[in-house]
Amino acid sequence: MVLIRSLGAISGMPLSMSTTMAPSQRTVRALMRWLMPDFAQSDSDAFEQYVDDSVLGLQCFDTSEVGRIMGPRKFDDSELRGIKVPVLYFAGEDERMYSVQAAVSRLKAVAPQIETVVFPGAGHGLVAVHPEEVGRQVVRFLDA
Repeated sequence: MVLIRSLGAISGMPLSMSTTMAPSQRTVRALMRWLMPDFAQSDSDAFEQYVDDSVLGLQCFDTSEVGRIMGPRKFDDSELRGIKVPVLYFAGEDERMYSVQAAVSRLKAVAPQIETVVFPGAGHGLVAVHPEEVGRQVVRFLDA
C-alpha cells in the first residue's frame, strides 16, 4: 500500500473504531456511508447488502486487534522500487482514507514501473459504483 493518511481519514477514525469495537448494522452503515457515499447513493439495495455482509464478516472474526494495527502497512521506498512484476494501482480521486494524488505522485517518483489509474469522481466504492470502467482497465492491463 502506498498509504499517505489524509485529514479525511483521521476524521473517519471514530467511525472506524466504533465499527470494529461494536460491529452492528448502525455502526457499519455509518462508516460505509462516510467511506463510500457514492455507492450508498448509486445503488441502495446493493449498498445495504454490502453492509449486511460486512456486519456478518466483522461479527465472525476477532476484531480486538484491529485498533492496535489500525490499517494497512505502508511500503517503504525500497520495497516499492523492488517490485518487478507488473502492477496496476487504481483508486478513485475522491478516496477518503488517503490522498490519492499524493500516492500517485509518490509512485511516479519512487516506483515508475507501477502503472497508475485514477478514476475521476469516484471514491472508495469505485469497484461497486463503476464496475465496467474498472473491469476495462484491469482487462487492458492484463492484455498488455
